[in-house]
Amino acid sequence: MKTDTELLCASASALSSAALLTSLIGTLVQKGVLSQEDEKNIYLNAMDALDENADDDPSGVFDLARDLIEDQIPTGSSGETVTLTLVSASA
Repeated sequence: MKTDTELLCASASALSSAALLTSLIGTLVQKGVLSQEDEKNIYLNAMDALDENADDDPSGVFDLARDLIEDQIPTGSSGETVTLTLVSASA
């Protein structure tokens, strides 16, 4: 069983990576390097990659990761996204 410190470090690492990637994608859209359609496709492709690798994951981590990515998909013409929130499984 992982200790609370190990879980905290793993959660912080995942959250910081997700925040940096979300920021990078948003910045590239703002600068016109990526279109809003490109941005949407990045998230959809990430969800597809998770689906392809889930292989009957009994822990549900792939489903949770997919749900978190789905929440990041821009919903309107302004490209607004939902804020990523990481919740510890031990909470």
